[in-house]
Amino acid sequence: MTQPALFEFVCSIGIQISEGQIHNILMKESEGYSKHSEAILSAGLKEAPYIRTDDTGSRHQNQRGYCTHIGGQYFAYYKTTTSKSRLNFLQILAQGKKGYMMNDAFIWHLFSNGVEDDFLNAFEAYKGKQYNTKKGMNRLLNKIGVTNKKLRLICLEAGLIGLIQEKQLKSGQILISDRAGQFAILDHAGCWVHMERPLRKLLASTPEIETEIQQVREVIWRLYTLVKEASLSQQGKEEVSKAYDILVSREVISPGVREVLNNFKNYREEMLKALDHPGLPLHNNDSERDIRRVVKFRDVSGRTKSEEGKQFRDGLMTLKQTCYRIGQNFWECLRSWFREKPIDLAKHVRLCYRTDSISAMSF
Repeated sequence: MTQPALFEFVCSIGIQISEGQIHNILMKESEGYSKHSEAILSAGLKEAPYIRTDDTGSRHQNQRGYCTHIGGQYFAYYKTTTSKSRLNFLQILAQGKKGYMMNDAFIWHLFSNGVEDDFLNAFEAYKGKQYNTKKGMNRLLNKIGVTNKKLRLICLEAGLIGLIQEKQLKSGQILISDRAGQFAILDHAGCWVHMERPLRKLLASTPEIETEIQQVREVIWRLYTLVKEASLSQQGKEEVSKAYDILVSREVISPGVREVLNNFKNYREEMLKALDHPGLPLHNNDSERDIRRVVKFRDVSGRTKSEEGKQFRDGLMTLKQTCYRIGQNFWECLRSWFREKPIDLAKHVRLCYRTDSISAMSF
């Protein structure tokens, strides 16, 4: 509900109040909501075996902006910024922490981006070191002989990824996304829904191609079911891997179908990540559902006008959706908040994940 609509409603039930008073009452809570939302994100990053992410457009102060969602089974977090770059995503994950770390995550990011072996070997000698400033990191790059501007950017990204992996994330945590460039980092798992989606949009020029599209889609979703079953039971993984290889090597006549199968082939490890991580989701649908709340807000009110308003909206959405994720009554959460006895949602997030972990070990 927008502030003007809220003002109209309050006046209609006989309460005498100004629009400015309503604004001040709401915005007074923005900083508190923001602090609690950051605590929720920190708890989720430290405890969740996997996290999901997605983003959508979200205008602020009449400027183009983007709201990034990061969530898991027991939490949801929203952050609106002016950028949707990889650096922006990394800064959200870092939560204000500064520095660059040389570790396995650092080396892996360089390797994944095709950095030459000579540079990889040179960086190996510095594993375990941390540089607290960009200036210090640049001195290292100069020493090693990294002069290419693009390569230096990749190295800075890798250093920040190394810091996040070391300081922020649970060991072995998986990141699930639609594989947009800004999200295709860390230990990443692909989304089967997004990977298959281009087949739904293909226009068949002949009956043969139409039949081919339908057949490939059926094979993909049969394989999806097999991967899910093998992930949960941890049985038949070799057979599933063979079936996957048969799919990606399938002979087809449509260039569009071939492109989709090539993507499945190129990202084989990400698409089969669940085989080594029991219960890992094969899609990013939950993140897409969570971020629809931002879309609904955008359709109703259009944008936020102040930094306080942006902070208020992101924080309140984080609290509300996290309540839903952990089974907490949101109305009771707000009542406790305004009684100055707020429920520690971050603590509940940690408890939910740790309870799952204990149950899994007992099983």
